[in-house]
Amino acid sequence: MALAVLFTSVVLVRDAQAQPNSGCCFCFSAPKCDNANASGCAAQMENDPSCVFILGGACQNDMCVGGTQTPTFTSTNTQTATATSTATHTATPPHTATATATDSATATETLAPTATNTAMPADTATATATDTATASQTPSTTATDIASPTDTPVPTLTATDTATPTITATPTTTDTRTATQTVTPSLTPIPTDTPTPTSTPICKSTPDVGCLGGDFPRILRFAAKTDKNKMIWKWRTTAGAIPVADFGDPLTTSDYALCIYAGDPPSLAAEYLAPAASSCDGKPCWKKRTKGFRYKNKSATGKLLRKLVLRATTGPIADIKAVGRGGSLILPSLPFPDQPVTVQLVKSDGPECWQNVYSPPFKKNAADRFKDHSDP
Repeated sequence: MALAVLFTSVVLVRDAQAQPNSGCCFCFSAPKCDNANASGCAAQMENDPSCVFILGGACQNDMCVGGTQTPTFTSTNTQTATATSTATHTATPPHTATATATDSATATETLAPTATNTAMPADTATATATDTATASQTPSTTATDIASPTDTPVPTLTATDTATPTITATPTTTDTRTATQTVTPSLTPIPTDTPTPTSTPICKSTPDVGCLGGDFPRILRFAAKTDKNKMIWKWRTTAGAIPVADFGDPLTTSDYALCIYAGDPPSLAAEYLAPAASSCDGKPCWKKRTKGFRYKNKSATGKLLRKLVLRATTGPIADIKAVGRGGSLILPSLPFPDQPVTVQLVKSDGPECWQNVYSPPFKKNAADRFKDHSDP
């Protein structure tokens, strides 16, 4: 009787060269490294397509060190081997044939051999085996069928596959990207000591009519320097007493503004503010004095005043002084036109206001500075 065995296997090929087993397996999706042979890494690839086999590498701190990364390949070769054994026996049919097949190949593909065992009454069978595989795989098939008239023959079919191909699988791509959502936390603002100017403008577009003029020459000065912008205005009268009540109540309701007018006709060129009931550096900006009020803001920026002093007396002299300072202090556009400059201090809750007029020629009037004394 002759026994014919037909089996088909899938062989993965890489440049027709045999792959060594020693190396490490690195997976990118969740970076980790395992010392593994090629077949062991190929088994991981079935669950994690981001794994690669590093030939000759070794794991150190979850990284593959040394070795050469095995390129991806997916070539498929179909090998058909037909083995027909030659056996001489005297058989008394029927008899039972038991075939045992052992496949020692290590691969991530499932080999599905198809075996056909055909018993023939002829005592002599000639087998021809053709192996068309191009892989580094040497299948060896040995078939032995020994029968005697007095026992049940047990033919043994041994298939030995010694190939250990290095397989780099290219499975269906799985998108492992993780969407990142940017969340802008809601922050609790930290209170600042810098007062917020009143939203209602105090300065008018043109000078007010009826402001009390100073009768003593006092200075108006602007200086533009890096981090040292500066503005100073002073007012004084010797004509009579000014009651403290004229200044209102800046501790609670009276907002103050210093208004600068220039040109012909005069228009608003700059304004500086001292809001009522404001807080500066953790303390009230305004303080009441025996002869009036004082505003002080060391953190003043933009249009805010650094200092404002309102001093009334029961004698013949009353004084007002306004100071602005700092790199962020906003200055008017200089030089001023060759026309009188009018400066008025006004408040938000009453008609009282105080002014000085500065007539050309000015003592200094340049792009970075202005200086003059008021008309008597």
